[in-house]
Amino acid sequence: MNVYDQMDELIKEFNFKKVRKVMKLLDWKYYNNTNTPTKHELKSTAKYVLETAYHEHLIYTDFSYCETGGFRGIYYPQRGTFKLFFIVESSE
Repeated sequence: MNVYDQMDELIKEFNFKKVRKVMKLLDWKYYNNTNTPTKHELKSTAKYVLETAYHEHLIYTDFSYCETGGFRGIYYPQRGTFKLFFIVESSE
């Protein structure tokens, strides 16, 4: 399976309905938008972070990632695998 098929499969299995429900509950909107993002907008954002993480692996060898809109996409070049997260809260 090529990397773009992997991204599509990950997006297909991800529960965007749950993400949208949480965003509505928190009244979370994207910049310059008066409404909670649609399921389509959430999928587009998820695809963007995965694609960007993949393209960044040319710079970083262990893993590469991209974050925006609550989503974090990670690509592990040695394994050729992705992870996709929706993060409501984090701390270090």
